[in-house]
Amino acid sequence: MLRIAVLYFSLFVVGDQSISAQQAVIENPKKKSTALEHSIAWTVVPVGVGGGLVLQGAKGRGADEALIAIGIGIGSCGLIFGPSTGHVYAERQKPMRGAIVRVIGAGIAGLGGLGIGVASSFGNSTPSGGVALVVVGGGLLLASVTYDIATVSRSVEQYNHQRGFSTVTLRPYYFAEDKAIGSILTVRF
Repeated sequence: MLRIAVLYFSLFVVGDQSISAQQAVIENPKKKSTALEHSIAWTVVPVGVGGGLVLQGAKGRGADEALIAIGIGIGSCGLIFGPSTGHVYAERQKPMRGAIVRVIGAGIAGLGGLGIGVASSFGNSTPSGGVALVVVGGGLLLASVTYDIATVSRSVEQYNHQRGFSTVTLRPYYFAEDKAIGSILTVRF
């Protein structure tokens, strides 16, 4: 009896030390809906808040230029970085590629706007070059926003597949016919 007690005690002490020495790493699969929510929310909310600040600053006779500038800054950050947040959540490699494309598009559109302003100050009523740059830059920006939001679920699928989550799932289930609780194993190809 003493031997069994010593054996159990030694197993308990040794087993306890070996378990405490290992760090538990638990990864859960990422959800497509959460990634999409990140991308949409971090785009729409700053653009809405920024737009509201711009409208508030432009209201009335005396425009509040500081409020307008803050609104443009907040809205621009949301439009440029917001769509990439879902890819950051999905831990995609180089998730800010789309943001770089959007910065380039905004720069092209900004140059076009500057060209329109300069041309109109010299009396040119149809600055077609500036308008073309605004259209091209704005189109590039909007295309990149759309692409990033549309492909965020693919990034989540890649994350889950790389970690082995996408092929087999086991979840609890209630079998109504048998009035029993059980498990369902789902295999996806």
